[in-house]
Amino acid sequence: MRRRGITTIVLGGIATNMGVESTARAAHERAYQLILVEDAMSSRSEELHTFAVGKIFPLLGLVRSTEEVLAGCEPPQS
Repeated sequence: MRRRGITTIVLGGIATNMGVESTARAAHERAYQLILVEDAMSSRSEELHTFAVGKIFPLLGLVRSTEEVLAGCEPPQS
């Protein structure tokens, strides 16, 4: 990804506190900027999801909603 100039990774997925968190930690350790899309992931329980999103992910990157991420990708309105 570095050779292609990618510096930011947008993450979502299944198992918020396992797969997504593991991927986020690995990317953070490699100095990638992260955007973690909280409503584009799920977990076995609401408590596990909420803990990862509220306590772990803010330490690793930006936590945003799908709506916020897509709004950031839209061209400016003229």
